[in-house]
Amino acid sequence: MNTASLVVAAGLALTVTAEAVQAQSAFDGAYFGFGIGKGNAETGQEGTSLEMPDAKGAIGSALVGYTASTGALVYGVEADIAKTNMDGTGTCNLRPCSAEVKSLASVRARAGVVAADTLIYATAGAATAKVDLTAQDSLGGDHSDDKRVKGWVAGVGVERPVADGWNLRGEVMRYGFRKRDYDLDVPYTNMKTDMTAARVALTHRF
Repeated sequence: MNTASLVVAAGLALTVTAEAVQAQSAFDGAYFGFGIGKGNAETGQEGTSLEMPDAKGAIGSALVGYTASTGALVYGVEADIAKTNMDGTGTCNLRPCSAEVKSLASVRARAGVVAADTLIYATAGAATAKVDLTAQDSLGGDHSDDKRVKGWVAGVGVERPVADGWNLRGEVMRYGFRKRDYDLDVPYTNMKTDMTAARVALTHRF
């Protein structure tokens, strides 16, 4: 191989290496961000026909996290907190009732691989939400009770750099919360809430 060929090969190698480092750095370090999305929560008494109406609506969230990379592998942790307007009305025990998810938060691990400047990842961890249930008695009076429910969350997503220090992502999450008892017109025992949410978020590294 002559000198010119060696120079060309070295230049190509440096270009490929620089592109790899640039792609890698887009997913390294601490970051914060904001997201918007939609969710659907189902609350019911397992093993019976007692189900509250689905709570549906928008989710606005703030998040912070940290990721590092080894080659194409990216891993880290993330926490988020969200305000929601998810609610729904219907009929329970032949009387009006409603369900509402007021807030949502989670702490999760994230791990994925980078391909063509895009991070494909999975995430899982602990989650909590505030759920408010309302049911009407036979005299038309409303009885409400809200509970802080705890459980798990898992999901998948994709993330890609869109500007210097800025990344755009989309993700789908599934939440499962433990059973709680609610004191409404009558006791609503062992009520379990499950939820699915989709979100897009813009993050910035610092």
